Amino acid sequence: MIPTAIRQRHVDKLSFTRAALLVDVLFTEEGFDLKPVKFTTTNKTPSTDAEQLDNFSDHEFVEKLIEFKKLGKMTSTYIGKPYDEKKKGPTEY
Repeated sequence: MIPTAIRQRHVDKLSFTRAALLVDVLFTEEGFDLKPVKFTTTNKTPSTDAEQLDNFSDHEFVEKLIEFKKLGKMTSTYIGKPYDEKKKGPTEY
């Protein structure tokens, strides 16, 4: 689902929690070429916050991304951090 060019640019940090990857996937011509409505105040890049994503909730990828983010939030809130075998306890984010 992620175009090859974008995957190659983010190969070392391919994570849907990274704003840089989401901006490439959602708002570039190589990605889905959606037109952002909201921009960050610090560096004027397209925002990837929940409000921005809600504008594109009819897009299949964005719908799944919103679901992924909700599940991640519920997991970290109610289940806790993932277990780290090396540290014998919860990992630090």
